[in-house]
Amino acid sequence: MEDYFGFYKELFEGKLFGRLSAPAKLFYMYLKCEYSGSNNGEIRLLYRDMENVKGCSTSTTIKKAIRELEEKGWIEVERRGSLYRHNNHFRLTFKYDKFGYVKY
Repeated sequence: MEDYFGFYKELFEGKLFGRLSAPAKLFYMYLKCEYSGSNNGEIRLLYRDMENVKGCSTSTTIKKAIRELEEKGWIEVERRGSLYRHNNHFRLTFKYDKFGYVKY
């Protein structure tokens, strides 16, 4: 099965998404590809998964993108990892992006 993600057109045209840096947008899109509908809070996206993504491939850029998305309310970091030992676990907040939100 192919990975994909969905967005409403209004999100791309809106000011909130437009104000994110390019690396933050890229990281969010890749993170959303990892969201299955039932793994929110346990979404993992490894640094090495981003190493070939132009514009968001260095650990410094990825850290900045995560911090920006977290500060602006797009994601929450449920568990902080480290570069080599543990993985970060992310939660999508669906504060601005309602596509794919499942209420339990």
